[in-house]
Amino acid sequence: MSNQAPVTGSLTGQFRYIVLVVWILGCAIVGWVSLTDREVVFGRVVFGFFLILPTLWFLFLAKKEYALVSNHLVAYGEVLSYRDATSRARPRVNYHFLGTDGQRYAGASDLFTGRSFQAGEQIHILYDPLVPEKSRPLGGFLFYEFEEPEVSS
Repeated sequence: MSNQAPVTGSLTGQFRYIVLVVWILGCAIVGWVSLTDREVVFGRVVFGFFLILPTLWFLFLAKKEYALVSNHLVAYGEVLSYRDATSRARPRVNYHFLGTDGQRYAGASDLFTGRSFQAGEQIHILYDPLVPEKSRPLGGFLFYEFEEPEVSS
């Protein structure tokens, strides 16, 4: 990674309403099935469980992403490794970046974008200035999207 200024400023994330709409429709369908399946109590419990557990995960992830989007700095990062999507896992990128304190921080993130990365490629990383370990590349957000600025060479 070159010795360039680590911070490029701040980016504004656009909330992806389509993710919210799809999630609400999915929950409504599963909820409807669990409420209308009166013959098998076990089916109601299973559908109810699979409605509550993912909803808690959804809320946790949304809160975590909102916290980072609302208070962040942007740094240039370098891709250390990239794992393509498989049938069981999302794509994952490992990266490192320089914080404003001059320290090097490493991170890993699942990706919610169709873009692939190459080792050594420069990417933009959003990180919490108070806790730089809380970081994520621009493609690592499920509920937010960013217009990616040009990366200078």
